[in-house]
Amino acid sequence: MTLRCWIASVAGLLVAGSAAAANTLDFHGASKPGWSRAELAERVPAQPVRVWDPYELREIELEGFAMNAVLDATFGVSWRQGDELLMTCLDGFQPSIPVQRFLQHQAWLAFRRLDQPDFNLVKHDVTPPVQVDAAPYYLVWTNLDDPQVRAEGDLGWPYQLVAIEPVDFQTRFPKLAPPPSSPEPVRQGFLAFRGYCLQCHSINGEGGRVGPELNYPMNVTEYWQPPALRRWILDPPSVRSRAAMPAVAPGLADREQMVRAVIAYLEAMSAKKIAP
Repeated sequence: MTLRCWIASVAGLLVAGSAAAANTLDFHGASKPGWSRAELAERVPAQPVRVWDPYELREIELEGFAMNAVLDATFGVSWRQGDELLMTCLDGFQPSIPVQRFLQHQAWLAFRRLDQPDFNLVKHDVTPPVQVDAAPYYLVWTNLDDPQVRAEGDLGWPYQLVAIEPVDFQTRFPKLAPPPSSPEPVRQGFLAFRGYCLQCHSINGEGGRVGPELNYPMNVTEYWQPPALRRWILDPPSVRSRAAMPAVAPGLADREQMVRAVIAYLEAMSAKKIAP
């Protein structure tokens, strides 16, 4: 669960830089794959939205488009019967967010802050705090009156967003599933890994590129003792000074149980090593 840091890969910047400069958002699989901000505004009215920001740890006010309306305008309603939406960001961050989350909670595609002149975020989930540019788009969730989303912290809040693609998870990530005979804790750990870790880390080469690969050629549990790994995930600064990785889901009530399940999944995957 490595920090989505500000050090972007050169390849990611070359691919997405021109789109960001033009405020264009790519919708892979849509009949019209690239939409400018003006084109989105013609179809979906921009609105102010106030949220509790999980990076700044305070209320902020932004302007953006209702996300479900944007998805309807670009993909039609078919995306609502899909599995997940893969987000691509300038720095290589690639969270895959379940469609059901969009149907159950209110998301916004923010493009401007109304409480400051710059579209920046100060990330207080690392020590010392760092400032990052959120442009061209920042996916936020209405969470002031939604305790579930508020408790999940920064889960599903990608910034520097440049592309969206509907994906079938099993097709997109065939090497990530645990062995078929895995017990329930391993299966629960797999679901938690998908939600909290996959955007930064890869297993067998599938997943994010911000953090290190965790299974091939060596599984992380083969060089980290489980107690130390558990402590690292829950409280990185207690293990390593100036740790770049944030603690996972600090507001989640059952986070220790969730972390144990993630480690069980990682241990199980040591028996399923597939070369990227």
